[in-house]
Amino acid sequence: MHDEEVRRTIERIYEDERVTDELADAEAELLLKWGEKLATLLPSKGLSGDVLEEAGDQLRRLMRIINQFTGQRSNMDEDEQKSTLDTIVTTAQGIGLSVDPVKVQEYLQTHANLDNAENIRKLTHLIAQPDDYAPNQDTPV
Repeated sequence: MHDEEVRRTIERIYEDERVTDELADAEAELLLKWGEKLATLLPSKGLSGDVLEEAGDQLRRLMRIINQFTGQRSNMDEDEQKSTLDTIVTTAQGIGLSVDPVKVQEYLQTHANLDNAENIRKLTHLIAQPDDYAPNQDTPV
């Protein structure tokens, strides 16, 4: 049963244009692969049925926020950036992902200098632990 639920979650991720509409294809691929990996791990958190479906919806919401933030962060003022990052953190924690507050502050100091692909790598690494949840730093874009 879990396999079918995970498959539906992954299909919804790929069907939702708002997950990647701010990104170039290679950047989108980083985010999609990360989301797909997390979707396959949701059942290992003891989730099933409606709870698993809700977690999948929250994962998609998280990905949409990351997409929007990545694409629009250069047009956001500092307060808007921090508020959006707070939403990312809260949404991630809502599906059981740990986020280190110290790393969030470090990220806020450096993200303006990152291209979109590197921003996605840093954000997904910041959000999802252990490290193998996040795209590899050496992943070509």
